[in-house]
Amino acid sequence: MISFFSRLFKKAPSKAARSAAASNHAASASTNGPANHNGISGTHAKVEPDVPQHYCPELIDIALNNNSSKHKTAARQRIAKLLEEETLTLAQVTRDAANTNELLTLCSFSEKAAAEILSAEHTQSALASLANEAATAAIRKAAAEKVTERTAIEAMLKGAKGKDKHVYKIAKAALAVFKAEDEALAQKHAEIASLCNDAERHGKKPFDHLYTHKFINLEKAWQDTKSDATPELHTRFDNAIAKCQAVIDAEIAKEHAKAQAEESANAAIAGIHAATQAVSQLAAELYDATQWTTDRQQQAEQQLKTQSDNVRSLISRAQSEIQATEDTPESIKLRQTQQKKQQAAQQYFYQVSEATHGLLNKIAQGQLLSSLTQKITQNASTEPEKADQPSANNPSTEEQNIAHNNIGTAHTHKTTELEHVCNQIAELLAFSSQFKDFTSTTAQKAQAAIADWQKAQKAQAAARKALISNISDLMRRASSAARNGQVRRARGIYRELDDKRKQIPSIPQGLASKLEDLDTEIAKLGDWHEFAVTPKKQALVDTMNSLHNSTLAPDDLAAKIHSLQDEWKLLCKGGENQDAEIWQAFQASADKAFEPCKIHFAKQAQARENNAQARLDLIAQMNNYYDAYDWSQAIWKDVEQTLRVAKDTWKTLWPVPRQQQKEIQTRFDAVLDKIYAHMNAAFDTAKVQKEQLIAQAQSAAQNPDIKAAAEQIKQLQANWKHIGRSYRKADQQLWAAFRSVCDEVFNKRQAIFDEANAERDQLIIQSEAQIEKLITLSQKPGKELQTLSGQVNEITEAFYALGELPKAQVVKLQKALQSIEANIEQYRNSAKEQVWGVLFELNSQLNTLEAAEGDITEQTEAFNTQLQAQKLPGNSVAILTKRLTQIATPNDNAVKQLRLLCIRAEIAQGIDSPESDKQLRMEYQVEALQQSFGSSQNDTPATLTAQWLAVNGCSSTEFNTLQARFIRCCFPQLSSASASA
Repeated sequence: MISFFSRLFKKAPSKAARSAAASNHAASASTNGPANHNGISGTHAKVEPDVPQHYCPELIDIALNNNSSKHKTAARQRIAKLLEEETLTLAQVTRDAANTNELLTLCSFSEKAAAEILSAEHTQSALASLANEAATAAIRKAAAEKVTERTAIEAMLKGAKGKDKHVYKIAKAALAVFKAEDEALAQKHAEIASLCNDAERHGKKPFDHLYTHKFINLEKAWQDTKSDATPELHTRFDNAIAKCQAVIDAEIAKEHAKAQAEESANAAIAGIHAATQAVSQLAAELYDATQWTTDRQQQAEQQLKTQSDNVRSLISRAQSEIQATEDTPESIKLRQTQQKKQQAAQQYFYQVSEATHGLLNKIAQGQLLSSLTQKITQNASTEPEKADQPSANNPSTEEQNIAHNNIGTAHTHKTTELEHVCNQIAELLAFSSQFKDFTSTTAQKAQAAIADWQKAQKAQAAARKALISNISDLMRRASSAARNGQVRRARGIYRELDDKRKQIPSIPQGLASKLEDLDTEIAKLGDWHEFAVTPKKQALVDTMNSLHNSTLAPDDLAAKIHSLQDEWKLLCKGGENQDAEIWQAFQASADKAFEPCKIHFAKQAQARENNAQARLDLIAQMNNYYDAYDWSQAIWKDVEQTLRVAKDTWKTLWPVPRQQQKEIQTRFDAVLDKIYAHMNAAFDTAKVQKEQLIAQAQSAAQNPDIKAAAEQIKQLQANWKHIGRSYRKADQQLWAAFRSVCDEVFNKRQAIFDEANAERDQLIIQSEAQIEKLITLSQKPGKELQTLSGQVNEITEAFYALGELPKAQVVKLQKALQSIEANIEQYRNSAKEQVWGVLFELNSQLNTLEAAEGDITEQTEAFNTQLQAQKLPGNSVAILTKRLTQIATPNDNAVKQLRLLCIRAEIAQGIDSPESDKQLRMEYQVEALQQSFGSSQNDTPATLTAQWLAVNGCSSTEFNTLQARFIRCCFPQLSSASASA
């Protein structure tokens, strides 16, 4: 099949070949003549009689060259029938066809053959040619549908325009797809160019905390679009992103240098700390030493000197390295920070070293801490011996004072000696305060020994002071009881005072004198007691009788009665005998006075019973509330309000009987606990849910896509609102944590917005500069603006090259461009008006020449020279030149012709004609209607002007008036300009 299809486009066969092929076909037809003839006549009844029924050169000639379209159609249909019946093969027709177009013409009524021919054609240009040149519309359409290359489609569209609307539509639709792809690709290129602009601007920015994030976003956007980028855009973006990477690399290098400098400084500080630790260890060894020699003294001094030299070396080297770093704000800040740390470490080393030197000097003087500690431990003060008791049964106060003073003197001497040892230990331990985290077993023991000794001293002093204070208090109480006649109380206190006095080693002289006075006062009390108590009891009976009709409140009255009873009991403690008669009178009077109080207290008891019952009712209500409430749909705000009201009501129901108080309170607490159990469970659930939201928010905060993170945070905030409240304090803490994460995300987003706004503001400033350039250009004359189109285009391209800008800026640019276009248009209109004015002026001059008499050859030549030098609209120069050659030709109808042209101009412009020409206007319109054409259909100012210029030989007076009238109709702007002039 391919072998004979390859011959479709070869040179047409010769006549001899055609004759041979025709004879072969004829022979074949004669062999099968009758059968074929019957089949043909039966199948194609409509074929013309003069069309051969078998395949032969005559049939081919009719199908291709016959003048009758019916004959051509019949011949082609016959060929199609033969192909369908397979009495004719496509290969035979192919051999007889001169080219593909001719082959398709012969097979035009056989869809199968045509499809087979077109399917074998792979050249797009050939298919396009077939779509334009094939004989039938169906073949042209089929060929057009197989064209897919753009150049072939464009050629097919051009060839089909005005010839084949079906092929034209197919080509136009296919080309529209290419154009849409071009537009889409152009849009992508514009977006990629904008991305390149962003990358270039980013490469010029200094590094900040959002620089890497923006860099990553640019890289991601490029990966999504780079497949559509042109090589130029590839190069542009690669250069821009390389600059961005250079900024990041420079920042990384700075951070690396900063880290190295910081590491070096930290190493120096670590060395100083190590030296400090070594000196501290030496100090600990000095504290723990149990013996000391000259060699050990020299060795310790050498250790201190070595560590000091080492620290000075470290400081010198670190300062040299820090000074060698570059003086940038970051390095200066780092240098200052490291210097502060180094100075702190250096200062602490010298502080420790100085303390160790001082400790070493003290030890060199023989003050070993272990020896001093052992001395104070072994010679600690013991409790002083008690004073020897005199042999007499009642020793005097003076004798007891002498014995106590002897013991106190010995105790004071020992205390002074130990205080000196403690001071020495304190001097040694004072050096340890210069150390941080200092540990020494001997120092700790010394501190404990001093603390124990001081504690014992303070305890002894406090015990003595307390004992003296107790003795003084007992003396005061005994003296007071004696003055009040309380004999038994006074004697009991006096016995206790005597025991306390024996426990103190020495009694102050002033206190001893007061003891002697108290002895005398107690002796006198016994004699006085018998004569002082009875009158007081009678006075109490009288006072109780006065309360029988008292107006005091029941509570106050009961308190007064109890007070008198207490006084009676107090008086009875002072003597051995009781007066029964006075006691009975006092008791009877008290019972009578207490009668009003009994009634009052009975009422109070009833009120307590009522409160108890009300509380029980409240408990029942709360139980009913608990049982009836739907706790799965609880509104905790209302529940809290109910609990608050219940508690407030409970507080008002007070007092209650004491024996019932605990039971009722327990029942009330139980029902509240059941409610609180539901509330706490709900609060715990809400707390867990809010903690989960906080965890989700923290996860969202780590999302590099800030926009997505912000949207997720908004959704989490909405979810937060639907979660119930939790415990008040926990809720506040959870909200603070959640709000902190939300603020972090929104602050990041705001930072990006601020950056974008800053970029946009910068673009607006740059766009304003371009707009100002256009505004400046728009102030120039229109003639000059015509020559500045290139500059305007450059400014416009520079404006759009800035990237996406606010609509307001684009509007400003468009207004500036419109202003420039308006100036240019105004200039062009003005130039056109000037040209038309020159034309009518030349027409006036020519009309004057036509009316002139005599020899006007010179004037005519001058006018012709002037005319030829002008650039006039249309064929005006030719019309006037023709009139100039016929300048002597008379025209008696000139005025009427000009008047009629004025009327036609007025009709075209919808203007009324003067009263004198209304009749002529009516006649013209009637004649136009009779001739069936519109009066102003072709009457434009240009066509009327051409006819106006062709009219010659009008008198100057009539001409000037009519031309002014004509100009007013067709060119009113010229008329206005003339009037203003």
